[in-house]
Order: sequence, then structure tokens, then C-alpha cells
Amino acid sequence: MNKVNSFFLESLDLREHPLKKEKKKIRAIYFSALSYIVNEVAIQPEEKLYTSKRLQMYQDMFLSDIDSNILLTKVGLQVVKSCIGRPWRKRFRSLLICDVSLILLDENLIRKAINIISNCLSSWGKAEIGRVIAILLDKNSIEKKYLAIESLIIQYHNNKTFFSQVERRIIVTANMSAGKSTLINALIGKPLARTSQEVCTGNICYLFNKPFEDNNVHLLTQMQMLTLNATTEDLCNYEWSGPVSIASYFTQSTPQIQRLCVIDTPGVDAALYRKHTDITHAALLKEEYDLVLYVICPTNLGTDAEIRHLKWVANNLPKEKVVFVLNKLDNYKDCSDSIEESVQGLKDDLIKLGFENPVICPISAYFSYLLKLKITGQQMSDDEADEYDYLSKKFMRSSYDLSCYYNDVQISENESKEIALTKHAGIYGLEQIIYGG
Repeated sequence: MNKVNSFFLESLDLREHPLKKEKKKIRAIYFSALSYIVNEVAIQPEEKLYTSKRLQMYQDMFLSDIDSNILLTKVGLQVVKSCIGRPWRKRFRSLLICDVSLILLDENLIRKAINIISNCLSSWGKAEIGRVIAILLDKNSIEKKYLAIESLIIQYHNNKTFFSQVERRIIVTANMSAGKSTLINALIGKPLARTSQEVCTGNICYLFNKPFEDNNVHLLTQMQMLTLNATTEDLCNYEWSGPVSIASYFTQSTPQIQRLCVIDTPGVDAALYRKHTDITHAALLKEEYDLVLYVICPTNLGTDAEIRHLKWVANNLPKEKVVFVLNKLDNYKDCSDSIEESVQGLKDDLIKLGFENPVICPISAYFSYLLKLKITGQQMSDDEADEYDYLSKKFMRSSYDLSCYYNDVQISENESKEIALTKHAGIYGLEQIIYGG
């Protein structure tokens, strides 16, 4: 039942930071002051775990071209004191307030840091940073003189607004090879969940969305190993001896930004992987969640393994929370397969198992994933590009239009081809359900 704090979920984009344009010596002095203030305030072990990683992000971004011998360690608060002959220091006081706030996040910690800064200043200096504090913490309108730090202020506000939302929790279950991990990657819009023809989910994985895209993926393992810029290699090779948490921005088809935690469980196959089945059953019984996504592959309908898991779900979980996702419909052929008959057949089976009015969401998770890559401009392999072109034509045909199986999903003449295809492929309608529609 993993609950992470706001430090782990924060988005922070330093690519357009005003400090990047300054001289090396100024950047070194500034970073010294920033480090001093943060380390004076963040003293609890969990706070230091995250703030040290945030400071490392600043150091990597701003000091990578500076010889370590000239990095200053004893400047402390000198940077915020006298501005005589050094007008840049006056300007950097406001910048310091923003960066300290983005690193610390918690308002109590921020106010402690502000007190440290204020104690170095005259009454005029205190009044000056007071206006920045009011913009940050009280959301006063941004004055023209502070436009240089507007992007940092907006980042702070976006994070705080996001954290004030109630988190939706979705747990995903399936028999092996149903396309569960591909569906999760389609919901996220990135290849974060491990996908393979072999067993690839060996424990519980919590995937959290972030307020906005900052091109950083956060990874926290059972051993409290934390990285805020996980690479593809990190995501493929981490030790999975216990629950793992990942945070990244989710690209949504529906026009809303809402907090979501997707709980990925091992694929169920009691005959071959009893331990994985036990882990999944325990999670489904003990986790807090709003919905269960039960992913089904059409070729598994009626198999002993599928019927076993369906019966277990029917007997142990609240049926009103279960949403059935009929996946891999991109494999259907017009001449031999019927989506309508498959949906109806699944519905009949579920009713026999006690699901009086089952919610069934037909989808192509793989094509939905490719659509997210296309919409966000991410690179595709040659095979993915070819498959995207083929499936785009396929899902524009009326026989593959899955939007008709969802309530209130309509195709508009003014929307882009890609958005229209998210409706045809089923991901748009499924996201409406997931995010509370």
C-alpha cells in the first residue's frame, strides 16, 4: 500500500533556468548559497534523501562546466547580503526564494528557509523578498519586474495545485501475456512498465503521474535507492526483490491533469508461477484502489487459467469496482473475427460468474501506445513506425471503431487525426473511466 510524498512526485524543469546564462563564478557562488540554505532546513533523513538529489540536479545543470576546485563551499549567505557593487546579488535573492521553494516544497520548510534569508537583510531587503513570497505562497499576481522568474513561480504553483488533488488509484491485473504492461505504457505514454514475452512483472510496481512534463523519470526501489533521472537501462535492470515506485508525467488523451497511481501486479498463472499469483491476490485484497482493470486477451477467453482468475475476482473483490479491458483487438481480421461478438461473448461469461452489469472496454493497447508516442513526438523504431502507419489505416475503418462501445465519446470534425484515433482505438474512452468519468 505504497504512499509516496510530494518530493517523489514533483516536476522540476531547469532547462530554461535564468542561472544558465550567468558566468561560471556567479553560478558557483549562487549554488553555494542555495546548498547552504537547503541543508540548514532539510534535516530529517527522508527530507535529505530528496533534497540532496534535487541539489545534485542543480549542480549537474549549472556547474558541469566548472572545475571542482573553484566550487565554493563557505560562501553561505554572503550572496544575499550586500548588493553594493554587485547588483546581481539583489536580483538573485528572488531567484533563491523560487529555487529554495521548488526544492523544499513543504511550506513550513520554505518559511524556515525564508527566515534564514530574511535575517541577513535590511528592512528594505525584507520587503523586496516579501513581494516574491506573496506571489509564491499567496498566489498574488506576478509583477512585471519578476517576469524573469515567472516560469519557476508557475512550476511551483502547478506542483502545489497538483498535490492538493485527491489521488485516484487503479490496480491492474491479468493472466500472463494479456498485454497488461503494454496497456500501462499506453496510459502513461512512455515505455516505463517492463514488457516481454516472458514473465517480467515479479512484484508490485507503483506508477505515479507528475504535474507536468520535465523529461525526468523518478525511480525508488525497496532498498530506498532513489534516482530522479532514471534511464531506460535503470528501468530495465533494477533489482525487483520488493515493491518499486516510478513517477513520470502521463500523457492523457482526455484534456485533464489529475493525480493517478497505477498499481501493476504480476501476471497470474497459478500452474506455472504460484508465487506471482500469491503476490497479485494479496495486492488485490490489501491495496486501496478506486478501480480494478482486468485485462483480457481474446485468445484466452474460456481457458482454464482465465476462468480460474475470473472466479477468484468474482468471489473476492467488490464487483462494482472491476472494469474489464478486452485487449489486442489490433490482431483481429475483418474476414474472420467479430469485435461485437467477442464483447458479447465476454459479457455473457461474466454474467454467468455473477457480474450483473459488467463494464467492458475494448481496446488496442499497442496501437494506443504508438499513438501516444506519435502525439508527443517521441522516437519510434522502424518497426513501430511501420506498424503505426498500418494500424492507423486499420482503425480508421468503421469495423474497427471502438468508440461506439463507450458512453459520450464522439468524433469531432475539428480534432486532429491522432486524437480521433485515440477514440477509435479505445484509449480515450478508457481514460475517461479511469479518471472518474
